[in-house]
Amino acid sequence: MIHISNINLNQIHFGLLIIVFLLLFVNWGVEAFKWKIAISKIEDIPFRKAFGITLTAITASLVTPNRIGEVPVRALLLNKNMFKELTSRTVVASFSQFIITVLIGALAFGFVGEIFDFKINTIIIYLSSGVLSFIVLLMFFNSRGVKRLIYLIPYFSKNKIAESLDDFTFQDKLVLLLYSLLRYLVFSIQFYLVLLTFGVQLKGFYEIALIPVCFMITSIIPTLMLSEIGVRSSVAIIIFSVVSEESLPIVLASVVLWIINLAIPSVIGLVNLYKLKLIKQP
Repeated sequence: MIHISNINLNQIHFGLLIIVFLLLFVNWGVEAFKWKIAISKIEDIPFRKAFGITLTAITASLVTPNRIGEVPVRALLLNKNMFKELTSRTVVASFSQFIITVLIGALAFGFVGEIFDFKINTIIIYLSSGVLSFIVLLMFFNSRGVKRLIYLIPYFSKNKIAESLDDFTFQDKLVLLLYSLLRYLVFSIQFYLVLLTFGVQLKGFYEIALIPVCFMITSIIPTLMLSEIGVRSSVAIIIFSVVSEESLPIVLASVVLWIINLAIPSVIGLVNLYKLKLIKQP
């Protein structure tokens, strides 16, 4: 059993935590800028507004599975009259992040999968990772494939949310992927630093590659609000058990990263929440 009383404050590197905290603004700043680019052809907004709406969407989406509510909330906050167009473009921007998470995670798993006792042939691991990577990229650059995925959600299908996806060029999607990659590097560095904060040291390429594998698995598993903390912690314990037998530092790292990257931004986002009319003005 994990006991909080076992925490030794003298062994925690608080200086690294400060860096991780500052990087949260870079993390969501890149996301806001990526979204600004995604919607620029139909709604040109300043970065400050994009950043504010992005944080507010986090607040409103915490009660939705895998925070999928971020997508429609951004559109509602920006321009209700262009809800369909903004939503479809926001979907593409968000999906680009999922693509990068799955792509890098699958490639990383191809390298480190053999260190887990799955009793699966190494060639099968490499082949599966390559096929998965090819499929997600094909879906992203194929508008029809993306539409089919989006329309698995009845509401989006009924309201023809994805009809403006054809407006995205190959170059547009490539730019979104590059910004998603940049953001991915930022929160990967955050996770690496927060692990170091609590004494979990990753040495060499193979151990560092466990981070993308962890991100990929947690992005696929359905979660809701606080259950996300439990899922992230459980997955991290399983993945990083190959480098550390201590569960407490891994759990703390997962929880602290969740607090910094989601809980704190959601509190900041409360400032604009009244615009959704979910909170009545006196």
